[in-house]
Formats: sequence, C-alpha cells, structure tokens
Amino acid sequence: MNKSNIGDTVFLVNCGANVRGTKNPPEYWIIKKVGRKYFTITSGHDSTGWNDKEFHIDDWREKTEFVSNWKLYRSEDEYNDRTETKKWEKRLTNIFYGFKNARITLEQYRAIGEILDISTDD
Repeated sequence: MNKSNIGDTVFLVNCGANVRGTKNPPEYWIIKKVGRKYFTITSGHDSTGWNDKEFHIDDWREKTEFVSNWKLYRSEDEYNDRTETKKWEKRLTNIFYGFKNARITLEQYRAIGEILDISTDD
C-alpha cells in the first residue's frame, strides 16, 4: 500500500458481519495519527475519538483480534473498481465453473485466450 500521511482522506467501507443489519453507507474518513505499526482514522464528526479506528500500516487491515468489520480504500473510485472486479470474477466463475455446460464457442475461447495471453500449447 502507499504511505499513509496525517490528513490524508481514505474511504471506509463496512465488511464482514458488520454489514448485516446496518445501513452505514461507505464514507470518507481522515488519517488522524500515524505510528510505527498502525495508523488511526477519524470521521471528523466527533472530537472525543471514541469512534476512531486503527489499521495496520503495511496492508491496511483493521487492527483487531477478531474478524475485520472495516475495509479501507484510497478513494471511492478504488472501491468502485474493486466492487466491479468482484462482480466480474463472480460472473466469470459462474460461466466457467462446470465449463462443459458453458455456452461458449471456440472463437470466444480463442478470444479469451488471446486477451489473457495464454494458449493451449503446453
């Protein structure tokens, strides 16, 4: 990940079990403090700091002993790109899983191979 600096804006998204039953929309937060191993983000709405969240500097994982409830992105565009990538991965997995039943022509397979720069030669 890129270096995190105080004052940088990050995009915070609910993930895991935290998504169930909540209506918290993704939103921008501000990096408040950068330490040696972790950095802290704040919503900017509360000055007490009780709602601040900590993340690992090296991979932006939430600092927790349990399953993460939050995922960070550099921007909303990065989040949207990741969401679209996941949709494509799911769609393509559904097409290629049990490929014998897939309705893909030989020409389509060749086009896919060309795009991915792969061939049938071993």
